[in-house]
Order: sequence, then structure tokens, then C-alpha cells
Amino acid sequence: MTPEQQKALAIARARLRLQSDQNAPTSGNPQPENINNMLPLGAQEIGQYADGKIYKEVNGDMFFVSPSFATTSQTEINQMLRGEKPQQALGNPGGKIGTAARSALQGLTFGAGDEIVARGASLLSGNPYDAELKAERDRLALGRDQNPVTAIGSEIGGGLATAIATGGMAAPESMIGKTAQNMATGAFQGGLYGFNAGEGGFDNRLNTAKFGAGIGAVGGAAALPLAKGASAIGRGAGNVGAFVTGNGSKRFSSNAMISAMRKSGKTDAEILDALTQAEREGQGMFTVADALGDRGQRTLSGVARSGGKPSETVSDFMLQRQSGQHERVAGQLSDAFGGDSTAAQTEAYLKAARGKAADVAYPAAAADAAPVDLSRALSAIDNKITTGTGGIQLGKIVGRDSTTDALQSIRGRITDGNRTLTDYNSVLSLKQEVGDMIGAAKRAGQNSRVRELTQVSKELDSALEASSPAYRQANDQFAQASSVIDQLDAGKAASRPGSRAGNNIDQFNTLTPEQQAAYKTGYIDPVIGRVENAATGVNVARPLTSDKFTAEAASMANDPALLARQLQREGAMFETSARALGGSKTADNLADIKSVNGLSALQALFRGDLAAAGGKVAGGVANLATGKTEAMREELARMLLSSGRKGSEVVSGLADKSAKSKALRDLLMRRLVDASGVGGGVSQ
Repeated sequence: MTPEQQKALAIARARLRLQSDQNAPTSGNPQPENINNMLPLGAQEIGQYADGKIYKEVNGDMFFVSPSFATTSQTEINQMLRGEKPQQALGNPGGKIGTAARSALQGLTFGAGDEIVARGASLLSGNPYDAELKAERDRLALGRDQNPVTAIGSEIGGGLATAIATGGMAAPESMIGKTAQNMATGAFQGGLYGFNAGEGGFDNRLNTAKFGAGIGAVGGAAALPLAKGASAIGRGAGNVGAFVTGNGSKRFSSNAMISAMRKSGKTDAEILDALTQAEREGQGMFTVADALGDRGQRTLSGVARSGGKPSETVSDFMLQRQSGQHERVAGQLSDAFGGDSTAAQTEAYLKAARGKAADVAYPAAAADAAPVDLSRALSAIDNKITTGTGGIQLGKIVGRDSTTDALQSIRGRITDGNRTLTDYNSVLSLKQEVGDMIGAAKRAGQNSRVRELTQVSKELDSALEASSPAYRQANDQFAQASSVIDQLDAGKAASRPGSRAGNNIDQFNTLTPEQQAAYKTGYIDPVIGRVENAATGVNVARPLTSDKFTAEAASMANDPALLARQLQREGAMFETSARALGGSKTADNLADIKSVNGLSALQALFRGDLAAAGGKVAGGVANLATGKTEAMREELARMLLSSGRKGSEVVSGLADKSAKSKALRDLLMRRLVDASGVGGGVSQ
């Protein structure tokens, strides 16, 4: 074994003996003679440092021995002799990285990191806990001396990490509630940190805990106003910087939009759903401003009244969109109630189809027809007139000036007093002529004549049905087709404002599907007419929100909920336009005054008005700080007037930005609160 190895072994044995003496129940100071017997030959004690001793050999070399540490570094030993804290004597804290790790552990454990490390080191090495704790705290102190910024920053950062990881309490909405919560959080964390960082027994630690809790509570109370102030200052400075770099208009308009979204009372998902649903349901012109409701309308109105190009952009968009409301609503009503045909077109189509079927069915019934018995028809006529004499009149019935003349003419076609008409085809022709007479009387408003001729027509029908079963079937088909046509007039009557919704709905519900289709066409046709003929600038959707129309549409429309949503959007879009274009004389006057009297800073300077020039410069800076520029308003108008997929992209982007901003604000608040608590303990 070399001399150096023998020396190292001797020093190690001496250190072990010191440890053994320290662990002994009755241990006192190490016995010099026992240690001296283990040291290199001729070594003499020349000084003490901490819990160890410094020795010098005969060749002049020095070494240091303590229960927890031993070294032969002459530099370190000289530092000990001068009363300094040498790095090796304390145990190397590991530079900035080691200092950061130890300090962060202190913060993570609210000041208990040194005790945890000491306990673990004691278990692994067998050294006394108090010795390991003293050594670890000396290393912490040395690290703070050598790297103060790293040590304090890491310790506070560690405390914040613990606070964030363990924080799950929902933030109150009110300022008082938030402040109280911040004070409680700061006090708790400061007290815990102060207790762990304290020295001595429980009473001493309790005192440091009280001090830390007080510091934490004060810091928690100040966190909210500090965060708000920092946020406001940051926004202003950020806006100026953004405008200087060319990003100001987008930055501030985004912030204004995020503010409008928050104050709208709607979630981001609700706004996105409104835009997506509107586009899907044929209203792709429904904008972000519309989806935001009152808040969006107010924001857009502010842009519209500010003058300049942004105002023109809003005005042009709104005028163009509103000019199409009549056509949009008419189309929505047409789709909801069944088709593109008007009532007149539907009636013409139905009558043509009925006539075509009758032209086939009625002649075909003659094949199996028996002689027609018109005795009941004659009796009905004779009840109204006095029978005259003469032969049967041949040829067509000529027009008469009275109902009696018409009935007499029909009777003359049936019988001459001796012979009675029995031929199926002749009776069918007579019945059709009577039908034409009834139609003419209706158009002339001759209600009495219509009533008398209708009675005769029914008797002729009955006689033909008795003569031919096929005629009865053809007649039923004709009557069914006629009943469908009749519902056009019934629906038209139901659309009148004076009709009762309950009666109309009951009547509609008794109809067959074919009759309901005609009823709906007759009902909606005049409603569409009123919409199309309404004056320009009128909200044509408003009358369609009445209780009567709403109830009737709920029973008749193909998709009542869809129609209700469409009409509601039309109302919202009209309201947005009205608020944006309604104008304010006060606002207009202020804008006019500004345009007439407003001088630029350069103009004011040339005129020698230094105060005005300075005011203009200050105002310009203020406008930059608050984002009140025309470019910003133009960008804001673009966002508010976005719709469909583009509108959804705008809202999604703003929602992401808002979420990130909120997370940063919350983190700042938590850091201010938690730093106050950690700071209370660090100050110990």
C-alpha cells in the first residue's frame, strides 16, 4: 500500500470513529488520544471547523476530518482556517443545476425538501439525521450565496407547481369572492411553507408559520388588482407595439370580438351552432353579429356609426341583405306549406285533371245504362213553376232573365207533356248544361238562382246514378276531385286575419291528405302575396310571429320548427340591420364636427398651435393604445359580417385565443397568489 493510500485509510478510520462516538448514547466530544492513534504518524491538530478538526502532517500537508465529511484539499482547508464556507466542506451543491434542483424541491414540498433529503441520506449512509440535515442546509445556503436568482426563482417556481397541481377550487364570480379566496390560498400556502422552513421545536415553527401566513394573505389580497393592472398596461403597450409592427388592427379587433362573445351570454358552442344551422337551413347570410344577439348588434352599430370605410362596408352589406328579405321569406313559406304553385295554378291543374277523368268515365257509363227515370226531377221543377202546354223544346237551353224561365226551359227539355226524356246520353248532356248555368249564376252573384238550379242538378244526378252503376262510380270520383278543389277557397278564407285559428285547425284536421294539400295552398297563397307586396324596409317576418299564424303553422307546415327558426333569424337579421343603419343624429353631428374641425398634428403645427399639435399626437397614441383606428374597425366589421363556414372559422379562432388568454390570466393570478404564500416562507 502506498503512503497516500495509507493516509486515506487512516483518515477514513478516524471519520468512522467520530461517527461512532457521535452515535453513542453517552457520547461526548471525540477522545483525542483515540483519534490520534488512527491518524497518520506525526499529524498534529491545528484547528477546528464545524464538527470536525484540521490536522497538519510533518511534511506540512493538512487534512480535515469530521463525522460527515473529510478532505485533503489544501485550498478548502485554508478556507476553513479563515472561517469561510468552502464548497467541499459543505458538500458540493452542484452549481446552478444543483442549486435549482434543491431549491425547486424546497418549493415543491413547501419548505420540507431539506428534511426529506436529510432523512433519506441518513437512512442510506447511517449518519445521524441532524448531521445530514445540517449539511444539506449548508449546501442550500451555499447555493443561495453563489446563485441567488436561480435559488429564489426555482424555489418559488416549485411552490407554484405544487399550488397549480393541487388547485381545483372553482373561482368565485364576484371581486370580493375572488379576493377572499386568494387571501385564504395565500395564507394557507404561506403558513405551510413557513412551518416547514422553520427551525427548532414546534413553537418556533408555529411562529414562522404565522408570519408566512400573514405574508401570504397580504399577497393574495393584492394579486387580483395587480393582475388586472398588469393586464391593462400590457394590453395598451401591446396594442401600440402591434400597430407599429402592422398587426394592430387584427389584434385589437380580435380582442373586441372576444369581449363581445363573452358578454353575449352565449357559449362558443352555441354561437357556432347558430351559424352552422343557419347555413344548413338556407340562411347563409346569417352573420356572427346576428348570432351574438344584442351584444353583436351593439358592436356592429358602433362600427357603422364611426364613419369612414367601415361604416360604408356595414351599410352596403345590410342594405343588400335586407333587400332580399321579401323573397327569402316568401320562399320559406312556400317550402313550408307544400310547393311552388300558386292557388290559381293549382286550381287550374286540379280542374283539368278532373275534366280529363270525367271525359273518360261518364261516356263509358252509357254502355250498361238503363232508361233514365226523370220523374223526380220533373216534380222538383213543378214545385217551383206552373206547368205550361206545348211540345218538348229541342236544341239548347237559351238564357232567361229569371230563375223561373230557366226552370221552365229545363222542363221543356225533359218532357212535352206526352213523352219524357229517357236516353242516358241526352240526360247527361242536359245535366252538364245545368252545371254550366250554375257556374254562370255563381259568377254573377245570383245566389237564389244557384240554389234552385243546384236542386235540379242533384235530381238529374240521382236519376243517372239509378240508370247506370258506372255513372255512380264516375260521379263519386268527380265529387271527390271537386272536394279537393273546394279546399283552395276554404284555405284562403282561413288565412284572413279575422278567422279563428282554433276553427281553422279543427277543419284542417278533418280533411284527407289531398284536401289538406289544397287547403294549405289556398291558405299560404294570400300570405305570400302580402309578404311580396309589403313596402321596402318593413320586417315582413314580424306578422308571421303572431299567435294565430304560429298556431296554424304548427298544424299545417311541413316542418313547423324549421319555419319558426327561419322566421326568428329573419327577425334577428332585420333587428341587426335596423340598429346598424338606424343612425343617431348625435353621433352623426359629432362625426360631422370632427370632419370639419379636425386638424392633423402637422397642420396644427404649421399654424403655430403647439398645444393642439401635442393634443393630436397624444390622442393618436391613445387611439393606438385602445385600438381606435379605421383599420381596426374595418377588420372588426369583417369579423362581425362573416357568416357560414367563414363565420365559424372566425368564432373558432377567437374561442381558441380566448381560452389561451384566460388560461394565461388564471395562471398569472395563481402565480401572484401562490408566490405571495411561497414568498412568505422564503423570507424566513
